[in-house]
Amino acid sequence: MRRWISILLAVCAMMALCVPASAASSYNYTAQEKKDIERTLEMFHWYLDEYSGATALDVQDYNPIGIMRSLTANPLCVDYSMYPVEQPQKIPSGRDPLGRWKWYYKTSEKSVEWVLKYMLRLTDAQIATLIARVDSGAYSGVYRYQGYYYAGWGGVGGVYDVAISSVIQDGTYYRVTYRLHGGDGYYEDMGTRYAVFTRTAYEGKQYWSLRYIGKNKPASGMPFLDVMESDYYASPISWAYENGITAGTSDITFSPEAPCTRGQVVTFLWRASGSPAPKSSKNPFRDVPAGAYYTSAVLWAVEKGLTNGTTPTTFSPDDGCTRGQVVTFLHRLHGAPAAAGSNPFRDVPRGEYFYDAVLWAVGKGITNGTSATTFSPEATCTRGQIVTFLYRDLK
Repeated sequence: MRRWISILLAVCAMMALCVPASAASSYNYTAQEKKDIERTLEMFHWYLDEYSGATALDVQDYNPIGIMRSLTANPLCVDYSMYPVEQPQKIPSGRDPLGRWKWYYKTSEKSVEWVLKYMLRLTDAQIATLIARVDSGAYSGVYRYQGYYYAGWGGVGGVYDVAISSVIQDGTYYRVTYRLHGGDGYYEDMGTRYAVFTRTAYEGKQYWSLRYIGKNKPASGMPFLDVMESDYYASPISWAYENGITAGTSDITFSPEAPCTRGQVVTFLWRASGSPAPKSSKNPFRDVPAGAYYTSAVLWAVEKGLTNGTTPTTFSPDDGCTRGQVVTFLHRLHGAPAAAGSNPFRDVPRGEYFYDAVLWAVGKGITNGTSATTFSPEATCTRGQIVTFLYRDLK
């Protein structure tokens, strides 16, 4: 057993050096920094394995048992002196049905919550939600008691070796490979992940924080970790972000699947048109207050004839924008040209306000139907869809 532990320790040390010389980066990482990043990944190996598509964007993706195992089950490769966390305690609790020892791992609340806040970058509200779910019994096998977290685990697990395979972009994105080592020389390749790290200051020291880990690579040129390189809306969002048409919903999220509101859509159109000042400051809409981010955009859009209010005195800026509405806005922006061709959509009847706009948009390649015979004009558009429509029309 001692021989095996020695081998594992040697492997872990070697893995810290496994960054190809050809990896391009604008930041010259030291050997220690690379080692710290690799060990941070090792620290979260259970989290990566069980929730490889999860990110720090959604607290519901976090598995407290996985985090606890990561903090406790890999003492061979994790250098606890790197982080202000306490060495966990391993508590035997009998044997499982296969005759293996079952264990509970005991880790202080301070250690776990430091990791959640300063390494995984959860907000205080997200941490409170997670702890409340633990306390409610939502996660089987993990609980808090007198200042400690306890997480159950059966048998003796393997050890993950993690290496930075290559620096993807500006020293920020990493292609990460890792594999599980077990007893008797067994190992299993666990595949490739992309990881994003940032530096976090805590009590005068700098630590590495995990911002994203997953099988897909976030799109380059943007700070948004919820827009993958392979997503259909990646290029449109990049275009909109670079041209100041829209920002994210936070410093690391764009929320491409979130509904897009009427206020957001007219603001996107207004910015794409150069943010012209409306000719009149007269505002008939009681739900469009002075100083709102969309106020000038709404007044401009109404003056241009792109849209009207939902009533004579309301614009409903926070209502979701439908597919029929957004293609109508774009159609009118171009002067409402006549549409050509036949209508394949049974839910786009002649006489509806969006009839010509739908046929024009489909003919221009701005959008397609939701099926061969439906357009779904009343369906609410997402932020990713809206930006894609603008990109195809205005780029």
